Amino acid sequence: MTRVRLGAFAGIGVLAALQWATLLANPPTARLLGVVAVAVLLGVALDGLRGMPPARRRLAAAGLVLAATVAALLVLGLPARTLVPWGWDRLSAGIDLGLTGLGGKFDYPFTGPEEWARLLLVVAIVPLTLAAAVLAFRPGRDPARVPIAGLVVAVAAFAIPAAARPTEAPLLWGMALLLLVAAWLWGERARALPALAVVAGFGVAAVPVATSLAAEDPPIDYRTWTLPGTEKPTTFDWEPDYGPIDWPRTGELLFRVEADRPSFWRATVLDEFYGAGWRRSGAGGAPVPAEPPPGPVDPADADSVRTAKFSMLGIESPLLISPGTPLDVRGVDDGDRDSDGSIHLDDPLQAGASYTVTAWSPDAHPPELRAASRRYPIWLSSYTQVALPAHADLESIVAPAHIGIPPWGRSAGRAEARRKIDATAYAQVARLAERLTAGERNGYDAAVAINDHLRTTYAYDEKPPESRLPLRAFLFQDKRGYCQQFSGAMALMLRMVGVPARVATGFAPGTPLANGRGFEVTDLEAHSWVEVYVNSIGWLPFDPTPPTTPASLEVRGPASFGIGASEFGGGDGGRGGERAGSRAAGGPAPAAAGGGGGSPVSPLGLLAVLSAAVVAVPPIRSLRHRRLPPAEAADREVAELRRVLSRTGWSRGSATLLVVEGRLRGARHEAAAGYVRRFRDRLYGTGARPAPSLRDRRRLRRDLAAGGGLMTRLRLLALIPPGAPPRLRRGRGTGRSR
Repeated sequence: MTRVRLGAFAGIGVLAALQWATLLANPPTARLLGVVAVAVLLGVALDGLRGMPPARRRLAAAGLVLAATVAALLVLGLPARTLVPWGWDRLSAGIDLGLTGLGGKFDYPFTGPEEWARLLLVVAIVPLTLAAAVLAFRPGRDPARVPIAGLVVAVAAFAIPAAARPTEAPLLWGMALLLLVAAWLWGERARALPALAVVAGFGVAAVPVATSLAAEDPPIDYRTWTLPGTEKPTTFDWEPDYGPIDWPRTGELLFRVEADRPSFWRATVLDEFYGAGWRRSGAGGAPVPAEPPPGPVDPADADSVRTAKFSMLGIESPLLISPGTPLDVRGVDDGDRDSDGSIHLDDPLQAGASYTVTAWSPDAHPPELRAASRRYPIWLSSYTQVALPAHADLESIVAPAHIGIPPWGRSAGRAEARRKIDATAYAQVARLAERLTAGERNGYDAAVAINDHLRTTYAYDEKPPESRLPLRAFLFQDKRGYCQQFSGAMALMLRMVGVPARVATGFAPGTPLANGRGFEVTDLEAHSWVEVYVNSIGWLPFDPTPPTTPASLEVRGPASFGIGASEFGGGDGGRGGERAGSRAAGGPAPAAAGGGGGSPVSPLGLLAVLSAAVVAVPPIRSLRHRRLPPAEAADREVAELRRVLSRTGWSRGSATLLVVEGRLRGARHEAAAGYVRRFRDRLYGTGARPAPSLRDRRRLRRDLAAGGGLMTRLRLLALIPPGAPPRLRRGRGTGRSR
């Protein structure tokens, strides 16, 4: 065994321990380093067995590995009494408790107080470092060969936590790991200083390349590589986590809908409140009579039947998307239908799929709604049931008490249900629900009262604090959140006063098409709302989420009962939008700044010269453009804008600049719409308007390229070259349209 390789093993182990420590709040760093020390001692001890006979050597090696494993677990903090055979029942119970503590969604660093959960999160460092020591220093190995297997496992011990929670200085950590790997591979066979110089040179040369790839807008986005000609579809997980929105949302177009009026496009429903939030039961809840209506639809109810044609573009969904409860589907094979109307397709919807669905979406006037919701039948009790924990600890949340609340209009059992709720962590929520609905005579007005309270009292925020009981914290502590908090809180309060309610998930209406015959829906429209049941009418949508812009569209029917508040063209996330294969949510880690030193490394010098030349091109081209006669400069700018809008499809149908501006704004290309607006003012407004700046051109290019791949960015770079428009081709006019 060389001292260099042993030092490299210890160094990689230290890096791995520090990486594992980043997974925990208030980490046991000393204990993690202690595990590495045990692994190093094991390596030394195993290497010392090389002179023993094979049989004794194997027996001694097994004893050393067993002793090192026990020692490492004890150093990490595992109770000694759980390692003996008569304590294995305690060990099993502790593992179960730890797995419960790690259940659900959480962010790094893990802040939970449960010691078993914290242990389970970092215990993998023990088998990884000990296995690396065994593979690297086992006494029966050929000393002339480099133990590659041990190096791979040692690096894995570092890479696993680094991938789970990327470091804030990846280049520095990578440089340190690179030097240690080089020392492991070369050992004492190469002179130390020349070897380190070569490795450091390659590492320094890689810094600017790695920095550019880690940037927010890299020249090559390695995170979204696909096979040529393929696109990664967007998929959605509709289970809420109530945490800050940090999953990718790029404004990618998911599907188009041909429909005569806006609607919520429903995918599925969450019918069960359990412990800390809403979830979907096995079949979507108990069936409800007359939803949808059996047999042919009465002509008097024609307004409650909606037909929509869906064209899938950038989404993959195993659930049928519909404007309500599907009555008839044409164009795709009907799958398994749940009691709530959700349809699980045998073949998921993908880009290119098209289907027409006729759905039941009840529409009624307030007097009818009030009369029908004064007293609910007892068979709706499954939609007024909740499962509430006694406290905010994990043990209570995973084993809540099931409480049946009598439906609205029935007093039998209400006092008993109220007493049970008072013994839970949600007693304050029930008191608020009762206060808001006091004096209301029917379930419909109770829903309107809670809906209005949430819309006018709480703030929209996509980064709410995390909490064990997120809906309780939303109502009484944070008072801010997004659609998951608003819809979840409203449905919970309605059930506590006996009004049948559930949470629906899917998409907000989207952006209207230019022809006025439908809507375009992007990943920004993922949304959740509330459905309230009304006798003989069906499930009515309510949206308690406040509008995020003054121009928000209400999704209303002729009843105008104020069910919609979602932004027209904007939802806020049904736990989705994450592309298959893309980087996990959380955003890129900050790139480490290069520099420092002064050694003249030729690759860096060449790269610096090329970078300076690239940076200088836009200002030089811009200066030359501004020296042109005003008429010629304006003609070049007009020709460039016409070419860009034509090649990207925004000026289809000989649209005027005003129409193009509206299309861009409707598709949320605000920077591009602003560029067209400023250009239109310059051409047709009064007074002089300045020419587009370099910043304006960059923003236009990036906005139009948003959501596209490398080829889209290169194409727009050719259409909108840095600095100034290209020269006009001979014989080509400009023409201007307002």
